[in-house]
Amino acid sequence: MKSISVTQLNEYIRQVMILDPILRKIYVEGEIISLTNHKNGFQYLTLGDGESTIQCVNYHPSNNKINEKSKVLIKGHVQVYVKRCVSQIVIDEIELKEDNILDKVMILNKKFEKEGIYKIQKKFSKIRYPQNIALLTSETGAVIHDIYSNAKRRWPLTKISLFPVNVQGLNAISEIMDKMDFIDIKKYDYVLLARGGGAEEEFDIFNNEKLVRKIANFKLPVISALGHEINYSLVDKASFYSVSTPTEAVEFLLPDKVQELEKLNNLKLKLKDNMAKNLLKNSAKLKQYNLNQVKKILFYKISNERRKIEQNNLKVNLFTKNILNSYKKRNEIVLMKIQSKNPLMPLDRNFVYLERNKKNISIDSLNIDDSILLIGKNRKVKVKVKEVDEN
Repeated sequence: MKSISVTQLNEYIRQVMILDPILRKIYVEGEIISLTNHKNGFQYLTLGDGESTIQCVNYHPSNNKINEKSKVLIKGHVQVYVKRCVSQIVIDEIELKEDNILDKVMILNKKFEKEGIYKIQKKFSKIRYPQNIALLTSETGAVIHDIYSNAKRRWPLTKISLFPVNVQGLNAISEIMDKMDFIDIKKYDYVLLARGGGAEEEFDIFNNEKLVRKIANFKLPVISALGHEINYSLVDKASFYSVSTPTEAVEFLLPDKVQELEKLNNLKLKLKDNMAKNLLKNSAKLKQYNLNQVKKILFYKISNERRKIEQNNLKVNLFTKNILNSYKKRNEIVLMKIQSKNPLMPLDRNFVYLERNKKNISIDSLNIDDSILLIGKNRKVKVKVKEVDEN
């Protein structure tokens, strides 16, 4: 690592302090420990708070009431003396603490903290893609241009409606409060209160108790973008969110279309990758599922056909049985008829029948001296007619 000289180090520290926005414009309270009025007209004093001290210089002293033991409020900037790397406050303004308006702000701040005023707006949730924003600012100046141009660049889908108000001067408080009453809370997602930087006293209106309460209790989230980092007010504390500049407000409120498109592309790639993995995974499951389904379908069809065959067998067996029974009854009837006409049937009852010349004859045809055969079941007897009696 390259080394530097002591002077270079001290000069670097001085430049850092010069560029620091807080140290460029700072308010410090304390007690004057020592005070020297130099013959060149400058005042040199030591400011302390009981624990620490810091050197101060006033190149344009004007308050003759200040002396040692005085409690004062100093407005100025921090400077580094390069030769000895000693820091001091260069005083722009100095006033006795009894005349300090900052005390009133601190008292009001403690009052709000005790009441929980600063917590009311914090209950709102951030809206990722706001559709409508109500803008409270001056209709002239760089602020409105910065807001609209940055909004168009970041997220042109959001509509920003201007409610023109004064943002400095005594009338600004009533104008801001009146315009807030005209904002349709059902239409807008946010209220943006914005103004550019300026002298510290110009921001005293944003420490007004009525305005702070109005913003804290408003039914929409209020974003404050008042001045720069060194300009901080009670309105900033009471708002849903506070930023240092109007440009930062736009960055907080609106998504960046470039980043959102990048997120969408990444999501698209991730989704495509997941779909490919799921497709591969589910294809295997589908094959197994289809195989199982085919097995189930075949088993169902086989079982169904088996039931049909069994039912048909029952029907065939019943039909066959009925037919056989029918034929059996018919055969029995036919057999009975045949047997009834069988000439041999009487033989079973010890009857005989007559035969002559191998022909059956009736007894009425017999004459005396006729030769006939008497045929029984087990034998034949040849006889000759000797006598015929008529009944």
